Amino acid sequence: VGMMMDDTSAVGASRRTTPFAWRRLRAWVLRGACLTAFLAGPGAWLQAASRETWVEVRSPHFIAYSDAGEAEARKTLEGFEAIRGVFTLLMPGLQVDLHKPTVILATADERSMRRFAPGQFEGKDPKRPAGIFNQGQDRNYVLLRLDVSHQVDQAYFVVFHEYTHQVVHQNFPMLPTWLDEGIADYYGTTELHAKQIYLGRLPLGHMATLRRGRMPLKELLTVTHDSPHYQEGSKAGTFYAQSWALVHYLFMDEEARKAGLLTAYLRALSHTSDPLAAAQEGFGDLGNLEGALGSYCSRPRYAFWTLPLKLNLTDKDFVTRPLGEAEALVLRAEYLMQHRHEKEALSLLEQARTLSPKSPEVQTGWGLACQHEGRYEEARVAFQEAMVLGSDDFRPSLHLAQMAQGHHLAEPPGSQQIIDWLEVARSHRPDFPGIHMALCW
Repeated sequence: VGMMMDDTSAVGASRRTTPFAWRRLRAWVLRGACLTAFLAGPGAWLQAASRETWVEVRSPHFIAYSDAGEAEARKTLEGFEAIRGVFTLLMPGLQVDLHKPTVILATADERSMRRFAPGQFEGKDPKRPAGIFNQGQDRNYVLLRLDVSHQVDQAYFVVFHEYTHQVVHQNFPMLPTWLDEGIADYYGTTELHAKQIYLGRLPLGHMATLRRGRMPLKELLTVTHDSPHYQEGSKAGTFYAQSWALVHYLFMDEEARKAGLLTAYLRALSHTSDPLAAAQEGFGDLGNLEGALGSYCSRPRYAFWTLPLKLNLTDKDFVTRPLGEAEALVLRAEYLMQHRHEKEALSLLEQARTLSPKSPEVQTGWGLACQHEGRYEEARVAFQEAMVLGSDDFRPSLHLAQMAQGHHLAEPPGSQQIIDWLEVARSHRPDFPGIHMALCW
């Protein structure tokens, strides 16, 4: 059981979703309403990994690599299991497990993090993020720095925001842009404490932005990903803040919940593609809604919910192993390669090959780099060697099949060999969409 609390900490600071999907989303909203009703630089990139100690820790649904030690890696995984649990609690039928593996890189400090994302710490006004979420072809990456407190300045906001997007998109592919971003901001502020989850906190700076000015409501409801209010700096800030405010109002305001405004809006969206028509049908008089939202944004205090943090994780739920020097180099190289730092990635991989040429992880990383560079025969040799060495990674066999299907191999294998490769990949990662797409080729 949880309780509602007041939040003042941040006040100053064209496809259609199927009717079935809309019903699921409405059910999610209704379940949430019922819940709240009673609850609530370059040289540094290439420094050898021999001075570092990296560890891999696996939890039931995530995998983390960290140079901050096993305890910190486990704490990070507990946080992600908790945010996953928030979605499971609100809607047990929601698909909360992403089809792509989610790899968490939990770095000890800024120095360690910048080895993976140097561009984030360069220039006159560097971003210096505490968390970054990236989608890759075969993996989703979460890059974190652990020397920033989990709750200071909502350090995990970006990561939880993006994780929310992934969960929502996997279940409800095409929401209106304001609702999509507003929901992501709502869950992005989730805070994880010793025995509680804080849900619905105010994003830092949003209220200050809204009190400088707001968009007309009709304009907000019709913003798309191509709109200036989504693409341009200061306009985007207002759009994000007001999207969050409208979602927070619909989720948390007692009168809005009693009236079932969001549920009625989702029902309207299920049978019309006109955003304003859906809003007028679901929300009623938009002038009245705009006035109510304006009053809501002027409040001195805002409600948020405290939920019990029930992880039920034991030591048996975590599997830990140390990473060798070569594997730590591969880990960084794969991330850099994905982010177009090919030269630096190749240098790290060459070091790894010298250190441990018989490592399946090293051969997999080298194969991915060669494929990225268009050196397909070298990639083929590396992927096949990784499989011979006993790799349990789905990528070597999948990429062998994809290169064959793309006619990139000098000696094309037969159809049965391609199927065999894909079956090996599927045995390692049964839910990965790319494998099933390749099997249908």
